[in-house]
Amino acid sequence: MQASHYVLEKILAKWGDLNELRDEFEKFSKRYPDDPELQRVYKDFQHYLKLNSEHFGDIKEKLRLLEENRRA
Repeated sequence: MQASHYVLEKILAKWGDLNELRDEFEKFSKRYPDDPELQRVYKDFQHYLKLNSEHFGDIKEKLRLLEENRRA
């Protein structure tokens, strides 16, 4: 099952707090293991966390695009 745009909005809403964002992302990643697009973005997020990178803007944009596409 795919995560709805509401789920993606909930993840995006936590963007200001890294700990809450990590928790929210992890929660929904576990809830929707059969959503390959969400899993791909989540893996990108985990990768950037491991690298301690500041490039979260790319991931946020991917989530926004996914959320917009699922609204339609």
